[in-house]
Amino acid sequence: MPPTKLRMLIIEDLETVQGTWRREVDDFNAETSINFDASYVGSMSEAVSALTSGTFDCGIVDLRLPAGPCGTETEATQGNIVITEITSRAAIPIAVVSGYPAELSLDFQSIPIKKFAKDAENYRAALDWLATHQELMFNIRSAQEAIARETARLFHGSLWPRWGASGALPSEPPASRRASMLRQIASHLTEHLALPSSGTPRFSPTEFYFKPSIRERLHTGDLLKLELGLFIILTPQCNIANEYPSHLIVAPCIEKRDWADILAQLKHQNLGKRESAEKKLRDFSNHATALSTHFLPPCDQDGPWLVDFKNCQTIPCNIELLKPKRFASLAPQFLPNLTQRFAAYMGRIGQPDIDIEELARQLALLPKS
Repeated sequence: MPPTKLRMLIIEDLETVQGTWRREVDDFNAETSINFDASYVGSMSEAVSALTSGTFDCGIVDLRLPAGPCGTETEATQGNIVITEITSRAAIPIAVVSGYPAELSLDFQSIPIKKFAKDAENYRAALDWLATHQELMFNIRSAQEAIARETARLFHGSLWPRWGASGALPSEPPASRRASMLRQIASHLTEHLALPSSGTPRFSPTEFYFKPSIRERLHTGDLLKLELGLFIILTPQCNIANEYPSHLIVAPCIEKRDWADILAQLKHQNLGKRESAEKKLRDFSNHATALSTHFLPPCDQDGPWLVDFKNCQTIPCNIELLKPKRFASLAPQFLPNLTQRFAAYMGRIGQPDIDIEELARQLALLPKS
């Protein structure tokens, strides 16, 4: 079976350098199990056109490019504009191969870009770097194809019957209709993919968080790295959405120090110890623990934690101070369970202690059946 192709867009204005790239890509494909299917454009406008009409798995960008195919004036601004277009249209890794790599905009420091100086050795180095992300590229493509399939299925089976009905969507303005349709598609997809019957594998702990957070405002379920440790915001979102309160309710997240012991038991030769460790793991993940705690799985190299409801506290809602300390946010699928357990913990009433001896005496006075 031939190797699956990875669609690559190479943006380079010099024909001699394009020729070098063609040879390098052909040699790379011949020597490895990866097959880069490269398309070539030579200007900013051609790159934008290619991104509009096609889909790609990765990109290679020169920074000094002409604005159009007949242009001669090359500027790093054009290359940075191309990268902006790529990052707004395609979820792909980008290799910058330029004679002036330092001209890459500082706005791109946090995205998957790697810079290479334009010389003989770095053409292959850029291809090698992109090849290390082949699984990511295949997974992104597979996810996009799955989203398209599910969107089509939901459109014909659920969404179109509603949209075709009179008054199903806001009548105006058009922006409201587009926003409504987008939210409905997203919510239907999220719900469907979470159903056990959909055939989707169980959730991975990596799905538990947005890291870094994608939300502009602070939110219930945000994790804050403060001086006293890690805390999670428990203030109801309805109290945060439009106007921040003066204080936030937070709970400490206590890191489980015995995690290594549980992991070691999972690999133990003794079947009983393995089963015991699996039960502990299952109990934690299903929150079969005290109501005063809530389990949070690891987030990259940190955690796991137990949210300690017993030691909730309030902190001043200083936005300028707190937002830079936001470590991650719980994803929407996992937030309701946290708030439900917190509400159950806070809503328990209990009752005064009963005199057990008096209770026994009263029971003894009951008629014999």
